[in-house]
Amino acid sequence: MKGYLKPIVEVGEGQFDSENTVVVRDYNGIELWGLFSKQFIRDGKLEVNVVVEHDDKIFVSAPQHGFNDMRSIQVGIHHIWIKKPDITYLK
Repeated sequence: MKGYLKPIVEVGEGQFDSENTVVVRDYNGIELWGLFSKQFIRDGKLEVNVVVEHDDKIFVSAPQHGFNDMRSIQVGIHHIWIKKPDITYLK
């Protein structure tokens, strides 16, 4: 399921014009950084995939190389915004 990780601690310039560095905090408050294409960053949020939800924690998979070369990180449930798809009922 697609979600958006917020808040982003910092967004900086990447090595190329098409990317940004992004710094976030994981569930334990540790700052992690990664390089991501600008297409994954919108309105101060980073697009991620929700892998597992457990209590007040969520494991998310970051796009591209992830944070600190980790594909998945654990964040607090209050750090994820999930846009539910519109449901259209057919009659």
